[in-house]
Amino acid sequence: MLLPALASAKDRAKTSQCMNNLRQWGLAFKMYGDDNDDNVAEEGDTAVSIADATASNNRTAAWYNSVPTFINQPTLVTMYQTHAPPLPGDSTIFSCPSCAQPNQPQPGGPSGVGFTGTPYATPVPTFTKAFFMYAENSRACVNWGTRYTGTFANPIPTGIAQTKFATAKRPSDTIILAEQDPTTASDVSESVTTGKYAVARHSRSKVGVFTMFDGSSHTYRLDQVIRDSASANDAQTEWGVDREVYWYPSPNTPN
Repeated sequence: MLLPALASAKDRAKTSQCMNNLRQWGLAFKMYGDDNDDNVAEEGDTAVSIADATASNNRTAAWYNSVPTFINQPTLVTMYQTHAPPLPGDSTIFSCPSCAQPNQPQPGGPSGVGFTGTPYATPVPTFTKAFFMYAENSRACVNWGTRYTGTFANPIPTGIAQTKFATAKRPSDTIILAEQDPTTASDVSESVTTGKYAVARHSRSKVGVFTMFDGSSHTYRLDQVIRDSASANDAQTEWGVDREVYWYPSPNTPN
């Protein structure tokens, strides 16, 4: 009986640490909004490096480089530049203690036993493929390509604005940051996620930890946050059903 009890206590401790990380992120996101006209932080261009400043503004504007400084934490690009990329168990707000190492299968996929995505080839991630244990809710941030046409160097506004925190219909029930399953990463900087890829790493892969629009953090069962393709990709479809938690801030939020 002792071993199961110890395992349960260890799992609770990891969940508590993850919750603490996401509470700090919640504070940082709110502070970012207060300093940026209530706008949600940029999700980042997943197709280029976290350090890119040519084809995108990842280096300065992506959430993982713009938000941490509000609570005196290093940016992700700084951690990679100093050869200290965040790994599971590290003492950093980027690290989920329940995440598996980069070269190991990840727990907590939709089936409850983990995704079957390809793990990272080496245990230490690099700029060529960053390792994210947390990800911004892609449905909270309106895509750059929706807000602008043209190139990053010469953007042309379309008239569609970035999401503001105040526009969330149910801020305490709307996700801003979620746990990420790194094995689903196909791009260089997979810094975003949606309800289709929701993951639950805690309580034997039954519960996930999430940061909400109001800055709070909560645990939810996987069945509460997982979405089919239709509701994961369309705001009106998701809001067409009364739910306990939402990915889209409102029924009218564009992708």
